[in-house]
Amino acid sequence: MATRKKQKELGSFFDYLRLVSKDEKVDYERTLGIAKEAFESAYRKVNELGNEVVANIDEENDSITFDCSYLVMEDDDFGDDAKEFPLSEVLEIDPSLKAGDYYHEYHNLNEYTKSDIFSRQFEIIFQQRLKEIKKDVLLDKYRNIVGTVIRGKVIRVEYQDYEKPEGRFEKRIKFVEIRIDDTTANLRGIQCLPSDKFHEGEEISVFVKGFSGSAKSFSLFDISRTDPDFVRYYFNDIIPEVKTGKVIIKAISRVPDVLTKVAVYSDDPYIDPYVACIGVNSERVKSIQKRLIHGGDTNKEEKIQVIRWKENIEEFFFEALQPASILGINIDYLNKIPSVQVYNNESFVYGSKKSNVKTAKELLGFGDDWADIQVFDSAKTSTQIQFKTLEQVKTEASKVRKTNEIVEEDIPNLSEFLNVEETIVEEEVEVIEPVVVEEEKPIIEVKEEVIVQPKVEGPNIYEPINNRPGRSEEEVNAELARLKAEKETRKKEEEERKAKKIAEDNARRQAAAEVLARKKAEEEENIVDEEEALEDIEEEEIEEDEYEELYE
Repeated sequence: MATRKKQKELGSFFDYLRLVSKDEKVDYERTLGIAKEAFESAYRKVNELGNEVVANIDEENDSITFDCSYLVMEDDDFGDDAKEFPLSEVLEIDPSLKAGDYYHEYHNLNEYTKSDIFSRQFEIIFQQRLKEIKKDVLLDKYRNIVGTVIRGKVIRVEYQDYEKPEGRFEKRIKFVEIRIDDTTANLRGIQCLPSDKFHEGEEISVFVKGFSGSAKSFSLFDISRTDPDFVRYYFNDIIPEVKTGKVIIKAISRVPDVLTKVAVYSDDPYIDPYVACIGVNSERVKSIQKRLIHGGDTNKEEKIQVIRWKENIEEFFFEALQPASILGINIDYLNKIPSVQVYNNESFVYGSKKSNVKTAKELLGFGDDWADIQVFDSAKTSTQIQFKTLEQVKTEASKVRKTNEIVEEDIPNLSEFLNVEETIVEEEVEVIEPVVVEEEKPIIEVKEEVIVQPKVEGPNIYEPINNRPGRSEEEVNAELARLKAEKETRKKEEEERKAKKIAEDNARRQAAAEVLARKKAEEEENIVDEEEALEDIEEEEIEEDEYEELYE
């Protein structure tokens, strides 16, 4: 076994452990602890024991002993010789013990050094635990680089043939092994840009998404060059307003090598987030574009488009599809179909490789269960869809309540509108109790008022109409008609007020339904993303196992 060979070369097992600690950059005390665990596991395996075993390591005397404990049982109750010891046999060894006590047996390591099974078990467990501890040490060391872009040297590049739809074959990167400080990372081909071309010995930039999901993985980092946060990092690094938090990146979507859309926002009225990110003569965006390229066609820069984020999803729809000119939009939340109306420029809306609609759909939070954005040409196609212009959207948005203003009385109507249970609506929407403010009644001092009737000729104007002497029937009827007309006017005004309130409530409920639908779509998309991430981790572990067998 490798351990015995090392012992012969170094003269002592403890010298071997010190050498391992130095080579693997692991603290000696931790290495000693790993050896103790490996000795205990190997002892239990060889002796087929299920009881407690403690390895006592005495470095000063160069000795390792095993303390194996057995529970003392009455002879009639004794049954498991792997964990128990009969009382009659124990009394012959130590008369002071009784049933319920523990009997300890001690063995020296020298008894097992010639056992191949013991040596093999120790070596397997020791190397496995050493690898796990080494990874933990590296995780502690490199934990602060997660979410950043780092430089690494290419050790090896492996290509594979890829068949294109037209039947031609081209070579694409299968994976790239990269040296990062004192460890390695594996950059998979799907995480490389289509234009990437790497050579052994050169340095490349990669974004660290996190750590690999398996402790057995030979690649410590989960790295990428296609992740949208690769672009986000450079925005934070280059643009001071983003770094200080004065400008916030609300959403980012990317079609690698083609287009990245970045939606930005600032609550500072003196800062235009769009201008801050673009820079003078677009210098800031151009600087980011240059950092994304490595090899390949340097003239083919990935386009970076900055847009202004809007809280209202329909208003944001117009922004997300820039630079296309949109006449109107329609979002069918129930059937999950977003549509736009354009004037004679469908191809401009789709963009290269449909990148414009793909990135817009992702920015808007439309998941995979949503249809792709439908484009209608107003000059060629007549449709029954009712499209809203930007002006209409802005007008409606100014009247819409925010989600957290939904009161309890809105839940049944919203539940019926969405065709879901009321409990689901209650979970998705924050319901508040309507605040009823009692109107304070002013304190009025009532005084007895003496009314002095003026002296007038003719009938007394303070008397009822019908009792006033000297008024004709026509005058009385005219007065009654005037009073009736005033009553009808007040009644009509009250009906109009109620109708207006109903319309506003309907608009509010419609807006709440749209927000709820968008939130559900985002959650479903997150579930899909998590499932895809788990599949990626499983796929990576399979590749890593094959890699270890091939290059071990």
